[in-house]
Amino acid sequence: MSTGNLIAQDVEPVAAQRYYPIPDYVIPVQLTSPILAIYAFSSAAENHWRYAGKAFQRIRTGLTLGGGADSWIDSQRFYLNQITILRFEQVSSTYDVILTIPFWIRQLSFVLLEYTGPIIDSSKQKLDLILERLPDLS
Repeated sequence: MSTGNLIAQDVEPVAAQRYYPIPDYVIPVQLTSPILAIYAFSSAAENHWRYAGKAFQRIRTGLTLGGGADSWIDSQRFYLNQITILRFEQVSSTYDVILTIPFWIRQLSFVLLEYTGPIIDSSKQKLDLILERLPDLS
């Protein structure tokens, strides 16, 4: 589980009502499950705002081409004031999640939960069932 409270920094002078957008936030733990849940809320959000940001899946490749050793795999949107299920591809045993917040949101709190139960792939179950029903061709 990871929680956070992200706040945009004001631009000087504060009276100008300008601020820097919230920078990308890297979740400070390595995740292993491809299924996550995120709940995002903001005390500064307008009532009609729904979109809270995007969650990006990033893995370490070990290759240093172009100056970076990371690969951005997938991204999924999440929304304000509701639990959003994020399902990423199981490409690596561990991965990072980076949250990007839209520029108009000045404050965002979130709770990120990682699913730790068994993951059953129904396509594998169906393939096993088909193979059982095929006559023995040997």
